[in-house]
Amino acid sequence: MLWRKCVTLNFIESLCILCVRYHLKGVKAGHAEVFVDNLPCLPDNIRLSSSGGYWIACGTARYDGKFNTLDFVGPWPWIRWIATKVSAGSSCKGVCLVSMV
Repeated sequence: MLWRKCVTLNFIESLCILCVRYHLKGVKAGHAEVFVDNLPCLPDNIRLSSSGGYWIACGTARYDGKFNTLDFVGPWPWIRWIATKVSAGSSCKGVCLVSMV
């Protein structure tokens, strides 16, 4: 989806468990910022709601007190990078889902 004024591109980084806003126009053009971090799930998609907020679809839940591989490798970004390269060669094609908002 494209935001009414084509100002930002919002996208999901599933393995990093966050949502990023990339500014296309204006003073912040070319600048990316995290606008949702540490979600209680692995985000799968993002859509603009009718009220102006966002709906973020979740693929898998994260539970407090239970082992989660992505949380475990969090301090080592290079391991997540390797995981994206391995998953890109499998049947799972998308790690980063993009929506124009």
